[in-house]
Amino acid sequence: MTQPDAPTGNPYATPLARLTRKRMGPSEIVLATRGERLLAYLLDMILLYLAMFIGAMIVVIVMVTTSQDPQTVFNLLIEQLNQTSSPFLKINLLDRWVYLNILAPVILYFLINGYMLQTRGQTIGKLLMSIGIVDKNTHQVPPLSTIFLRRYLPFNTTAIINLLLYLFIYWSDVLSIFREDKRMLHDLVANTIVIKV
Repeated sequence: MTQPDAPTGNPYATPLARLTRKRMGPSEIVLATRGERLLAYLLDMILLYLAMFIGAMIVVIVMVTTSQDPQTVFNLLIEQLNQTSSPFLKINLLDRWVYLNILAPVILYFLINGYMLQTRGQTIGKLLMSIGIVDKNTHQVPPLSTIFLRRYLPFNTTAIINLLLYLFIYWSDVLSIFREDKRMLHDLVANTIVIKV
């Protein structure tokens, strides 16, 4: 609904309106399909990995151009590749690469999508698919803190504890999309639903 602001004193001024988001009733809510959610996720992952690749290339270029010894840079890159190809379930909590490989994607994801998640409940992938996250009870966009702390953080940080545990939780979350109400585990934890917008 729009409500005009008080006159500004200029009779020729453009009218101003204060826009408020209409609250949706239960009968107006249409849940996003499983396919829409999957495509939105894939688009977000493509964008995230593209941004990570570009970021890594920038870091490598800066390291090579500022280093006195390019061999040192090369050795660091080889060390990183060896770390990521180490035995699958082995993880060293004292290794800085572990945190870099887990925290960097999460931080980058929220740098790319944080503003839209806060204001619209959408990532870029969800925006392209015309779907969004809302609170199950109020049908309003949940605060970013709820989205981050309850929807993403508990599921992603298990990778630091144990990769096997992370894979079990990840696939349990993915397969929960086949529930009748199409709510995944992270939706249940955060009390959210994904709807068509």
